Amino acid sequence: MADAFKPGDLVRLKSGGPVMTVDQLVGDDGLQAMWFAYGHQISRYFGSQSVEAAPGPDGGIVAAKPRMRRGGGE
Repeated sequence: MADAFKPGDLVRLKSGGPVMTVDQLVGDDGLQAMWFAYGHQISRYFGSQSVEAAPGPDGGIVAAKPRMRRGGGE
């Protein structure tokens, strides 16, 4: 089931909590996810059966994809 997610996907615990970013897949059925709380980056292991896809800022489900920065720095 861990293959349902890939690094960069947004997930949330099925029981609730913050939106987290999948950092890496671990073994056959786990993933390492990270999020920020109180100005600190936190990273933990979760069994993939305990998380679900989380909505992105616009309300849609977000999957990992390359992003381009706009403006500045030219």
